[in-house]
Amino acid sequence: REAIEALPQGIVFLDEEDRYILWNERYAEIYARSADLLEPGIRLADTLRVGIARGDYPEAIGREEEWLADRLRRLHQPGNRHEQWLSNGRCIMIEERRIEGCGTIGIRVDITELKQKEEAFRLLFERNPLPMLVYDREAGLFRSANEAACAFLGYQADELVDLPADALLPRELWPQASRMLASESADTSDCWQMVHRDGSMVEAVVTTRLSQLEGYAATIVSIFDVTERRRIEQRMTYMARHDELTGLANRAHCREHLSEMLDRAAPGATVSIALVDLDHVKAEND
Repeated sequence: REAIEALPQGIVFLDEEDRYILWNERYAEIYARSADLLEPGIRLADTLRVGIARGDYPEAIGREEEWLADRLRRLHQPGNRHEQWLSNGRCIMIEERRIEGCGTIGIRVDITELKQKEEAFRLLFERNPLPMLVYDREAGLFRSANEAACAFLGYQADELVDLPADALLPRELWPQASRMLASESADTSDCWQMVHRDGSMVEAVVTTRLSQLEGYAATIVSIFDVTERRRIEQRMTYMARHDELTGLANRAHCREHLSEMLDRAAPGATVSIALVDLDHVKAEND
């Protein structure tokens, strides 16, 4: 008894007939609204029925018998963890182990804060205007994508679930990108070309951050679309070196080209420039 009282988790022992034998104070605190029912020899099913009638288990409302049957099924087939919401807004993780000839040992862990953080992350992820993906480092798959990522890459949300990472990246980029996705560094950033669903290429600055989600090591991938910026930069570069009206190379472009030719010319070689004078060009421009 002293040993289980020292544990931070709620601990309960049931006999082979699912009757209470022993529990610690933390267990009683977690189920404070049902604490008056906790007595040695009382069946767990009976305390659950009373709790359901009191409204202690909000998930049971409207489906009381189905919820109770499912809970007892989990008790008799233990080994997998499952969650239980209480009327006070707390979320409890339940794990139970059957001991042959002895009954059941149950563990209760309050994971409310973890669930709140997960929900906050989910809202931040789904509603973020920045395209974002979640990458499973072990499986090498994208597990989820927000709406902005779907729009950017041309996919439906379910199409990006469990999609291999190399499906979104050109083959020549994959070795570099795979190292970045698997990097142990807290934050990394690089410029990638990504494959749109229609096969076209979109350019992006990609930032990755390590995380731990739902029991697996994950990389959060944030995507900054620079396709339009690159197009504008290319247009500005072109306009700086060409005449807007005719599209012909301007004087700046001519000087660049002449300088490059002189740099490449062999010693003693000559470079010729032909000047063509066109009358009335100003009038045509005007």
